Amino acid sequence: MWYETPRGGSGVGWQQDGKQCKRVDVAQRHDSRVRLSPRNATSKWQSTEAAAEPVCKFNGVDFTAVGHEQRVTFVDMKGKAHNAYVYLPSASTNVREAWPTVVYIPWLGSESPLIESSRTHTAGMQVLMKRFVVISPMVGLKCKDAYFNTEKGQEAITWVADLVRTLLHLGLKDDRGQQWVDRDFVSVTGASLGGGVTYVIGSMFSSTLSCVAPVAAYHDSAKRRELAEGLSQLPVYCVHSKSHTERTCPIKNEEPLWNAIQNRGGNLQVERVQCKHSKTFNHAYEIGDWLWRWILGQGPRRGRGTATGTE
Repeated sequence: MWYETPRGGSGVGWQQDGKQCKRVDVAQRHDSRVRLSPRNATSKWQSTEAAAEPVCKFNGVDFTAVGHEQRVTFVDMKGKAHNAYVYLPSASTNVREAWPTVVYIPWLGSESPLIESSRTHTAGMQVLMKRFVVISPMVGLKCKDAYFNTEKGQEAITWVADLVRTLLHLGLKDDRGQQWVDRDFVSVTGASLGGGVTYVIGSMFSSTLSCVAPVAAYHDSAKRRELAEGLSQLPVYCVHSKSHTERTCPIKNEEPLWNAIQNRGGNLQVERVQCKHSKTFNHAYEIGDWLWRWILGQGPRRGRGTATGTE
């Protein structure tokens, strides 16, 4: 099963063998680190092998490059470097508060972060760019990895979980100690394959994420119960095509998961849009700003009832 340790407890040790990723050197490097300790309990994504004070960190974040998406690297618990993008919003004053933060998982085969993939003049993107820090990990999966049951698929879930856990536990600080990420206000979204990852990560971190928003998503029916147990513990907003010609991720395949979440008392909203699979991205993120307004409306996790997070 998937689980996440509530904040304040010990971290989770996630181990997965995989191919070494090449480190990308970036000018004006800045390290943000979190030390995580292994746990005795095991899961599909976890190994019992002990780790000697592993360090997760972001490298190469230029905190002066506000208003621009920048390529950085994230180093996971095993010391492997992965490509990611960071967007920092412009601040209107010199005194900044930590920002609500969105982790965006891209489409299958896509190596484009959220803002680069979007029409920035649209209503939705204008709200996103003014109100959020955006982190886009590049998972780099292929069709055979789509259900995360291959070595590559499992490795992707593991290191993205490391990234999310790092944001939740440490946030993202600049050299002056300014915290850019509100650690209680981190959400996850993604389209198609990214929506599938969002289901999994949301289930793993149900006690600490603010909310999740799967778009044009799909799931493994064999994992439906585990997913529903976790996703019923935090706000979930799904955007999905209701077109009768939709064959990539038919809505009928997702309705059993949504019903299972609701049957467990979950806070679930579903926006059904009439469009092709590939256009669901535009409806969710660009055409209107309701998704970003909904995320802002959930507020930080602090002050809300805390889920057990032990799925």
